[in-house]
Amino acid sequence: MEAFKTRFEMSGVPTDVTVQPLPDNTFACTLNLADFFDGGEFEGADNSPDVTVKRLSDGNWQLVGDSKVDLTPADVEGLGEAIGTDIPGGK
Repeated sequence: MEAFKTRFEMSGVPTDVTVQPLPDNTFACTLNLADFFDGGEFEGADNSPDVTVKRLSDGNWQLVGDSKVDLTPADVEGLGEAIGTDIPGGK
């Protein structure tokens, strides 16, 4: 499956994210920050994801590896829920 964009609330702030599906219900995520000067999007120059999440067999989500952003457990679940609504056979 190809990368797609979705939106979730990170600590109460609507946040756009580009999601790249990986094997085994794992997803690499890059946060898209708004450019305040022209209203466009900014994706970091570093090609590595900001965070990687995995959907567990019980339907919960967990962080995988190192994360460039601090996500609360509620943020991780919110991100997972947003991903789940956009993937085939998701939610």
